[in-house]
Amino acid sequence: MYKKIIIPILACALMIGGCSQKTTITSDGKEQIVLAVVVDDENMVINSEIENQIELFNDNHEGFEIVTKKYIRSDDALTDGVHQLQRDIVSGEGPDIIDFDFNYSKADIIGKYTEDLYEYLDADEGIKNDLFMNVVDAFAVEGKLYAIPTSVKLHTFIAGKNKILNDDNLDIDKLLDIFEQAENKHPMRSTDKIGVLSCLLYNSLDDYIDWENGTDFFNGKQFRRLLEYANTFNYEYDENNNFGYDECIAFEITIGDVIDTAYAEGSIGTENIAYIGFPNRSGSGILAEACGSTLAISMASNYKNESWDFIKQFFSDEYQENKGREMALSYRKSILKKQIEDAKKVEYSNGEKIQKGTYTIDRSYEQYPIYSITDKQADDMWNLMGSVHSSSLVDENVYTIVLEEADKYFAGQQSIDDVIYGIENRVGTYISEKG
Repeated sequence: MYKKIIIPILACALMIGGCSQKTTITSDGKEQIVLAVVVDDENMVINSEIENQIELFNDNHEGFEIVTKKYIRSDDALTDGVHQLQRDIVSGEGPDIIDFDFNYSKADIIGKYTEDLYEYLDADEGIKNDLFMNVVDAFAVEGKLYAIPTSVKLHTFIAGKNKILNDDNLDIDKLLDIFEQAENKHPMRSTDKIGVLSCLLYNSLDDYIDWENGTDFFNGKQFRRLLEYANTFNYEYDENNNFGYDECIAFEITIGDVIDTAYAEGSIGTENIAYIGFPNRSGSGILAEACGSTLAISMASNYKNESWDFIKQFFSDEYQENKGREMALSYRKSILKKQIEDAKKVEYSNGEKIQKGTYTIDRSYEQYPIYSITDKQADDMWNLMGSVHSSSLVDENVYTIVLEEADKYFAGQQSIDDVIYGIENRVGTYISEKG
């Protein structure tokens, strides 16, 4: 079954109607630029990084003032902040800049109401030439960059090369072949049905949705195989049936610090390591996830150049140098290179080595110190950023729907056909409402 989804005509309305935002002059004669901050909860405060960048912009742009307006996400289409934001833009009451924060997904820009930031990067070669453009490209949708993350963290499966070869074309089917043929029953650290499915879907869920044409593809052989494979595991999670890293064929890690390649080698117990990425239908590659602010410019803004000036601040040396040590990596080449070189140095305090991190190698979770990274680990870190080929742009609500419906199959409550039918209908309805 193919579920057709209604795609919004917001972008068309903007082009035909020529809507532009109203100009507001503050009491002291400044033109007001509105920054929409999309948050998950009305009680969430705007983070200090945003506040600092607003203050910096206002100090450096005489005659302009950025003010903020919150939009609150909701599962209810009528009250959802992103929907309200789109309506405000069409009516001429919308913001100039949008911060989708780290929860940015394709569902946020399905109306194509934000500028293609590739045009701004092309005109600003000083920034563009210093970025890992493969990371930027990973966040593009159908060749358009509707929003740009200010920092990222990376996700990948890792394995010893004696267990899984480093295959650039290791798609989901090949990975499942390896897992199913393995002599042990520990393909990854997840040991329960939902855990296995959620891990395998992390980078491949978007393969089953065509946002542009409003079609989903859950009733295919590959998704059915994923469900059947996950169903071979235990239903209940048993913490006593958990496995050490060295007992698994492969396991997922997050790279959010420049020393994390040392963590990866330490955890798996060998420097002969394969960074597999996250396999999907077309192959495998490192997955990037947006961290912190993910910024966009409204198509209807009267202050597009000023809005881009604000976004550029997040790629300054001062801002980016703080990344790399807080579960968020800079993807500016010059910054990452410097941070990697610094991580290779052993630092001392009062004659004692300064511990930069730790890793564990067994189920006792004993912590082993990391004081520096090796040349190989440094090269691996650089190559990981250069190997990013996709991003986690899947709407979390779609992810939740799939897991909720799959659980009915795993619990023996419904057949696999009924579950797939339920997933198609619920996902189709949800995306239709988002449109």
